Amino acid sequence: MVLLSLLLWHKEGGEMIIQEEYVCKNGVHMMRTYSDAGVFIIQKETGIIYQEAYDSIPVTYTYEETEIPVEKD
Repeated sequence: MVLLSLLLWHKEGGEMIIQEEYVCKNGVHMMRTYSDAGVFIIQKETGIIYQEAYDSIPVTYTYEETEIPVEKD
C-alpha cells in the first residue's frame, strides 16, 4: 500500500484521530483511522470498538476516541 494523504482531527487535550488514505496494488483506496493517544476508537454508527479501522473510500463511518487504553506489548 502507498500512503496518499494524512488527515488529523484535533480535539481538546492535544489528542487526535488520525486518518491516512492508502491505495492498494489493485487500485482500491482505503482509509486507516486510529488514535494517537493510545486509546481505542469507536465507530459512532455501530458502537463497535477498534484499535484501528480500515474502510474503503468513500468512507461511510465516523469515529471518535474512547477512554479505553490500548495495551502495549
